[in-house]
Amino acid sequence: MRRLGHLSVLLLLLSFTPTVSMAQAPRLEIRDGLKLASVGNSLGERMNLYGNFETRLHLRQSDHHIRFRNFCWPADEVGHRQRPSSYTTIDDPVAIFAPEAYLCFFGANESYAGDDQATVDAFIASYRNYMSDMNSTYSGGKAQFVLVSPIAFESTGNALHPDAIERNKSLKIYRDAIKKLADEDHLPFVDLFTASKEAFDAQPGAQYTINGLHLNGRGDQLVSELLDRSLFSDSQTIDDDLFQTIQKWVNDKSWLHLQDYRMLNGWYVYGGRRTWDTETFPSEYRKIRKMVEVRDQYIWDLAAGNPVAPQPDDSATGEVVVPETMFGTRDDNFRAMREPKELVYPTPEESIGMMTIPEGMEVKLFASEREFPELANPNQIAFDAKGRLWVSCMANYPQWQPGAAPPDDRLLIFEDTDGDGKADVCKTFYDKLICPTGFEFYDGGVLVVDEPRILFLKDTDGDDKAD
Repeated sequence: MRRLGHLSVLLLLLSFTPTVSMAQAPRLEIRDGLKLASVGNSLGERMNLYGNFETRLHLRQSDHHIRFRNFCWPADEVGHRQRPSSYTTIDDPVAIFAPEAYLCFFGANESYAGDDQATVDAFIASYRNYMSDMNSTYSGGKAQFVLVSPIAFESTGNALHPDAIERNKSLKIYRDAIKKLADEDHLPFVDLFTASKEAFDAQPGAQYTINGLHLNGRGDQLVSELLDRSLFSDSQTIDDDLFQTIQKWVNDKSWLHLQDYRMLNGWYVYGGRRTWDTETFPSEYRKIRKMVEVRDQYIWDLAAGNPVAPQPDDSATGEVVVPETMFGTRDDNFRAMREPKELVYPTPEESIGMMTIPEGMEVKLFASEREFPELANPNQIAFDAKGRLWVSCMANYPQWQPGAAPPDDRLLIFEDTDGDGKADVCKTFYDKLICPTGFEFYDGGVLVVDEPRILFLKDTDGDDKAD
């Protein structure tokens, strides 16, 4: 499957070569140990999901030990980059990394503000200010910048989606403005718009995106190969087995890095509850960053053909701080207001006995963690059209602990098969979630939160598992 996928996109690339002036245009200077960061909107951010570009980068530059970090954030614009309150209270992850080169993904979000000359000029002025600020703040005034155009908008055939013709008129204006900026400032420019539009037009009908704007796996593969050829001018021969192995660990590293620059429960980390725990999260940041560095080396070794262990070794990445409980340590007034005198976990029957039940009503136990241990930390329930109870559970709340097993929060289905009003069967619909704070049945499947994203999961073969 993988080999055919690469072949199909390669055939497209033979026709859709990105229009970058190779002879005289500035190029990204690659040196050993280069710290390369991607910044910008969802086009770059969603590359975290697939790892195609970074994998190609390491295969191509296997002797240069490139450190790549994705700092893109959905909806980022050059002049508007929203972050949680006190986001850098502990430290600034971009400053810690100190990029030496940037792949910049801007223009798509800004295009919704309009494409009149004054608006586009303001965008370009903000772009220059952005590069100046990033260069002086994080890179000592010596950074390289590669300006990447937006992709085209793909016609999906869905009447609820924007009109592709109108969107592409505006996106073309922003593409041209970014190209002019790159020419004037002697910066490398990658024209994804032209090549992606040609590919989209050749195979219409949402082949490369999920909604016209956000790339699916095939679209990410296409764009990653366009980026690779634009930056380095020639195609590369790929060993599919090696590609898949490196891609696995690139994606693992990307997920770990995401827990750093977008640590899940910011309210505890740098928000209103941060004063309750000043030891845990700094040590978690340090461990995560060391785990990412371990994967850097592991990926470099794989790309270079060096012998490696079956998986990265995190034994030297340090320990996290596990604070002692504060239960019972507060003053009496606080405890009277916020804490019980002792921690007692009542049985389901005892819980029902404590309830005030309206006349004519009855509370019956349908399912509990006693019979079904997987029913841990439930946070939402809903009954489907078959009368089955769906429950989202998040044992990893409030967030994943660095060094622990990968998150396995889950969406469960409980079914009463004998009509006695109690669950007899528990099925795991999906178990690779992290903090699924909610779900909703939709279009024959289910929308479920998988922080920081929303997934659409569907059972296509009737086995009550997401496919």
